[in-house]
Amino acid sequence: NAFQWVQDWYDGDYYMNPPYKNPQGPSSGEYKVIRGSSWLNDERTIRSVNRVFYETSGTGGGGISFRCAMNAESPN
Repeated sequence: NAFQWVQDWYDGDYYMNPPYKNPQGPSSGEYKVIRGSSWLNDERTIRSVNRVFYETSGTGGGGISFRCAMNAESPN
């Protein structure tokens, strides 16, 4: 029930010509990507596929969190 920080840097034009497999986003930038939605969204914008930018200097606020994940290709 919260936006999730992801590793990607934000570039509004990145998906105009992305790599075919596992797009990582640009190598640097001013903003990081957050995905999903939160309880702060209204009924028109509650979507799991949302992808927006957010300042990296913030603490995340009330509607942003993170999810721990492991790369399936990584050894244990």
